[in-house]
Amino acid sequence: MWAEGLPGYVRIQVLHQLAVAGVQAMDVVALICGQDLRIYRVERDDVEISRLIDAEREFWHCVEIDQAPLDQGGMVAL
Repeated sequence: MWAEGLPGYVRIQVLHQLAVAGVQAMDVVALICGQDLRIYRVERDDVEISRLIDAEREFWHCVEIDQAPLDQGGMVAL
């Protein structure tokens, strides 16, 4: 997963942490296969953070109304 750089799911988590912490950047440190040390700096991107917060808000609304969220194609995600 790390062959092409920072995986998307990690970037999303870091963007959420940047939003919550209110900081401008975070470093992600990964040790791949116990030998390959990689450090990725993630800079704050307020546009991406805004989209993420909107998606989180939509997801939480689905939790509150006990309804499965829709996937990107408009189908119920299982």
